[in-house]
Amino acid sequence: MILIDFLSYVISVFISFLFYTIPFNEVIIHVNWLLIAGGGLFFIISIKNYKGYVHTIEFSQLNQISALLKASILTVIVAIIALFVLPINIPAFLTISSRIVFITSLIILPVIVRQVFGGFYKEKVKKENILIFGAGKIGKAFSKSIKSKSHNRFNLVGFIDDNTNGESQVLGAPILGSTKDFELVCKNKQIDRIIVAVRYISEEKLSLLNQKAHDYNIRINYLPSIKSFLGNPGKLKEFSGIPLITRNVQPQSIFYSFSKRGLDIIASSIGFIITSPLWLIVPIIIKKDDSGPIFFSQERVGLNGKHFKIYKFRSMKVDVPKYANCPTDQNDPRITNIGKWLRKTSIDELPQLINILKGDMSLVGPRPEMPFIVNEYNSVEKKRLLVMPGLTGLWQVSPYRKSAINHNLEYDFYYIENQSLVLDIVILFMTAFYVVRGITN
Repeated sequence: MILIDFLSYVISVFISFLFYTIPFNEVIIHVNWLLIAGGGLFFIISIKNYKGYVHTIEFSQLNQISALLKASILTVIVAIIALFVLPINIPAFLTISSRIVFITSLIILPVIVRQVFGGFYKEKVKKENILIFGAGKIGKAFSKSIKSKSHNRFNLVGFIDDNTNGESQVLGAPILGSTKDFELVCKNKQIDRIIVAVRYISEEKLSLLNQKAHDYNIRINYLPSIKSFLGNPGKLKEFSGIPLITRNVQPQSIFYSFSKRGLDIIASSIGFIITSPLWLIVPIIIKKDDSGPIFFSQERVGLNGKHFKIYKFRSMKVDVPKYANCPTDQNDPRITNIGKWLRKTSIDELPQLINILKGDMSLVGPRPEMPFIVNEYNSVEKKRLLVMPGLTGLWQVSPYRKSAINHNLEYDFYYIENQSLVLDIVILFMTAFYVVRGITN
């Protein structure tokens, strides 16, 4: 992978040569190759610093893209600072266009090159010894799911359960004891990961599990529900995100908080200006198609459990109950004719720019849920409320965006645990891609 990333850096350099004021053959003679090599070395070190060479199974591709973008941006910033601070002579043949091309290439090319050549360097996944806490419905369903796959990354060692009803095995895997035996099992069975498969669990037990997992350097995850993986079995494939969530929270720095809010205000204001014709046309079409309110508002739960009203262009018929389940496809009879187009192009979400300017929402974050769904959250799932909800998020650009939010919490939890401006920008670009694809399909 290091050679692939260095190759992308070299390609970026050579592309910039084409925009110099002297011929290519003269550029090769006159450029400072030592300086270029130093920049390449710094680029590789930056990728390593951002864990771009650390193999992860969950969200591996997203982690790598984020690391590459962060390293590219840092390399450009350091290069600009170095040119101003250090006594480095900038050659006259180095044009502004060549610098812009180099910066653009260095940001875009590493991602493309790694995607093209990375397939030849797939790493084998070492099987993890897992211990499932809970031998009830969720634990059994998860056990069946991983056993049904010919290739999976788990070796199920057994179960821990406080209510065994005299059973010694579950689906061929042994019940190794109860909560009091947890520490001994971790010691003797070389456990790599604990999976908590209990829908409702006391904070006392959660604290105990987290403490012991920390003591023995064991990863711990939580299955939110059976539906989160039974409905989407592809999540259990190697190198893909799986429905395992953690309790970690990435603390927001002051710089990130201010930058994110600034980005929200600037981008939503620009969004209002760009889409201003739609604010005039869409209400007229809605009224003509199905007389009734132009806007639809609904109570949602935001940051720290605060309730607010979310706004949308109305895409469903007037007589549809306000808190009915969301449609899962465009043929739902509750959707109006114009509503099908509004939902396909995501224009129905446009009024949420008002929510962003008001500070109820952000551009990127977990989608806000309805109160009656949040009331059913367990102590782990409530972590979604620790960050500002967003207009778009990682779930919206995932393969499972058409299923229920609460069946795909792992995407929101990944975002919560890895918040950064780079990740926000990646998600915004991916969202734009999906919107354009939705319009053209």
